[in-house]
Amino acid sequence: MAEAHALCQTHPDVVSDLEWQGELDAEIDHMLLPRRIETANSTAVMETAADLRAALESSSTSMRRLGANADHRVCLRAEFAADDAEVITGIHRTCILRGGQYAPAPYMAEMTLHLVAGRWRSASIRAGLRNAPCNVIGPNRP
Repeated sequence: MAEAHALCQTHPDVVSDLEWQGELDAEIDHMLLPRRIETANSTAVMETAADLRAALESSSTSMRRLGANADHRVCLRAEFAADDAEVITGIHRTCILRGGQYAPAPYMAEMTLHLVAGRWRSASIRAGLRNAPCNVIGPNRP
C-alpha cells in the first residue's frame, strides 16, 4: 500500500502548489468531473469545469480573506479499492496556515483518486470543516 500512500500524498501537494500559484486551469486538469465536494454541512457536485473553477476561485478568495499563505496536507492512510486497482481512497490531516499558525483549525479530509487515461485525478473530497470559513464549495453555501 506504500504506492497508494505516495500517490495520495503527492496529488494534493501538486494541486496545492498550483492553487497558490493561481494556476486554476492546471489545478482543474488534476480533477475528474463530475467532482463531489462535501463539507461538514454542505455538499455539491461540480458538473463542469466552469462550476469547479467558480468553487476554486471562491476557496482562494476565502483563504486570502483569512490571511492564509500556505496549506499542508499529510496523508495518514491510503488504500486501493478492494475491487478496483484504479481507485484509491486517502485520509489527510489538512492544515491551512497563516504565518505559521492555523487558520482555521486543522481538519480531516477524505479524498478519492481515480486512474483515468494514465493519470491519477481527484474525483471527490470530503472535508471535515464547515463550508463558511474557506468556501471550498462556493460562497452561496452555509
